[in-house]
Amino acid sequence: MRLRWVVGVLAVLALLAGAVVVTSSVLHNLAEQRVADELTTGLGLDRAPDVQIDASRPFLLQLMRGRLDELTASTPELTLDALTVVDVHLVAHDVTTTTPTRAATVEVVGVVPTETVQRSVAEQSGLDVTVAVTNGALRASGSVLGLELGLSLAPRVESGRLLMDVVAVDLAGAQVAVDQLPDQLRQQLTGYELPVTGLPAGLAVADARVVTSGVELTVSGTDVVLPGAGG
Repeated sequence: MRLRWVVGVLAVLALLAGAVVVTSSVLHNLAEQRVADELTTGLGLDRAPDVQIDASRPFLLQLMRGRLDELTASTPELTLDALTVVDVHLVAHDVTTTTPTRAATVEVVGVVPTETVQRSVAEQSGLDVTVAVTNGALRASGSVLGLELGLSLAPRVESGRLLMDVVAVDLAGAQVAVDQLPDQLRQQLTGYELPVTGLPAGLAVADARVVTSGVELTVSGTDVVLPGAGG
């Protein structure tokens, strides 16, 4: 009789444990869907991003404390005003479960494709150039005054602004120091900016580097309200 009672208690506990696991899984999925919907609306995405909420710590415990340890999201393309960014990945830590959804820290990494860099450089310089990544370097090629022109570009971040510096010039096959160029041409080649606007409050460009497909941006910030999350 005692044995049957023990077995019965264990069976009930097993059922309760299973119910908790199922409930946690359902709530976990619902939370990911909610965040995906909010980001889709807030960022004007064509399709919902892939959202993952880290469950290294039991999800129900995270809900009870009102904060999610880590949230990640990714989307193939994002438009920030006039700037197109591809292969976008977001990581947010210490995310509140109430609205507005606020993250203690956020880091977003994405790539500005060479086509976008090319359009910006052409518009600002007035030159008809083609931009590509060659041997790990960002190069713009075209012509000026009937002479072949090649520019080596290097991205840098200054006070949250993404700037492109011309660090080397090839003119008619000869290397020319930037400071030796005619004033008008030198001014055309100085201080290109890729405007990164439309970021949520608290986020700013932190780093940039050349990658195979363009310029990889890192945007980061603290105490950030996630787009579309009631803020």
